[in-house]
Amino acid sequence: MKLLDEKGRIFGIINIVDLAVLLVIVLLAGAIGYRLLGSDDNTPQANVNKYLITVKCPQAPETAINYIKEGDMLYYDNVGSLNYTSVVKAEAEPAQVEIITADGQIKMAQHPTLKDIYITFEFRTTSNDALMLGGVYQMNVGKKFFFKTTRVELEAIVMDIIKQ
Repeated sequence: MKLLDEKGRIFGIINIVDLAVLLVIVLLAGAIGYRLLGSDDNTPQANVNKYLITVKCPQAPETAINYIKEGDMLYYDNVGSLNYTSVVKAEAEPAQVEIITADGQIKMAQHPTLKDIYITFEFRTTSNDALMLGGVYQMNVGKKFFFKTTRVELEAIVMDIIKQ
């Protein structure tokens, strides 16, 4: 059997031009697949600045702590993960609330069901400027934002930022 027959087909099965077109399509599909599904490593490679950011989620429902796990990624709306962030630890304690006593004084008391949740997460950015942006949020001590994972969304206040 000849390699090419009289019609220009390889082994009498496929035309050389058709084979070339098929090869280009397979290579393009492979390149697109690698680009979309390739590496699971979302870590930027150059000039990475790492921070540990601690936030307080005041007066959260007592069950909220059950939905915050080490390694959870933070999200900004439905866009995707927030600047390569992940939860390092989360702790809850009884929420402190203001109450007014019978004689008109304001005092702090523990709420029977609400919790103050303290969450520390790693924040990585390649930004070289002084602004630490997470989505549209600028991470500054005292700044309020919404702490959001795939299972929970809570109002939070940045309490501490430590550069690693």
